Amino acid sequence: TLAVDFFHTPQCENEFSLINPWLRCEPQENLREKKEWSAFKEGLLKDIDLWKSIGKVDRTAVYFRDLQFGPWMGINEQDIFAGASLLKVPLMLTVLRYADTHPESLSQEVLVPSEFQSDFSQEFPPRKSAQVGQSYTIDELLHFMIVYSDNTAKNALDAYLDSVSPSEPLLLVTLEELGFIDRLHFNDGNLRVKQVASLFRLLYNGSYLSKGMSQKALSLLQESDFHQGIVGGVPSGLEVAHKFGEREFSDGQKQLHDCGVVYHPKNHYLLCIMTRGRDMKDLSEVIRRI
Repeated sequence: TLAVDFFHTPQCENEFSLINPWLRCEPQENLREKKEWSAFKEGLLKDIDLWKSIGKVDRTAVYFRDLQFGPWMGINEQDIFAGASLLKVPLMLTVLRYADTHPESLSQEVLVPSEFQSDFSQEFPPRKSAQVGQSYTIDELLHFMIVYSDNTAKNALDAYLDSVSPSEPLLLVTLEELGFIDRLHFNDGNLRVKQVASLFRLLYNGSYLSKGMSQKALSLLQESDFHQGIVGGVPSGLEVAHKFGEREFSDGQKQLHDCGVVYHPKNHYLLCIMTRGRDMKDLSEVIRRI
């Protein structure tokens, strides 16, 4: 009875505000039926063809899903792109899943040695990053890694997971459970847009981590300071829990991606966009327009 009563109180709405409202609390009205997004897809394909013709983008993959039991739409959703910093999301999932059973781990402090400092060139470098020679809690390192996409913090968290489970790589377990890899055929960090979208659906539905840890993960993603993609294309003030990734290759090819949950007040939706081209500014513009 106490559990049932809880799901009819404002406390439920507040405590799990970023998780699927149809999961966290009993719905108060019936879902309305929704039409397919065929017209939207047709128009978007025309826009993408135009952007390709003028050289703004070489290849674009899009995955859209209405999160209130509505339809989904994909464009080139099976294309393979470099996962880049989007792979920080399954790393976060791994750390938080460990914390589900070891809650004290988030307050554990670790020292950041010089070998963890990242020299990876970024078009959108982190505004803040973990400093070599200083100690941070696991919670603080998660904040650096997700909010600022800091690679030094990412390296420290990788090493931390290796230290707590030296015989069983926990991140590898996560990637296997998510269906991203198998141990015989590791794909060097390449991902499809639909795979990345699945990470955000798991968080939104609270179906991989506990509700509390799902809420924490989405809260961190909501704080991301990358505003040149999806956030720049939606109305100001609209909450978005998202993660971006970038990668530049030796032949001059560049990739820029952004994926997340958009908390539109009338209808939450999931949007993932992966792009390939020659200019990061053009790619970020394409993401904003989509």
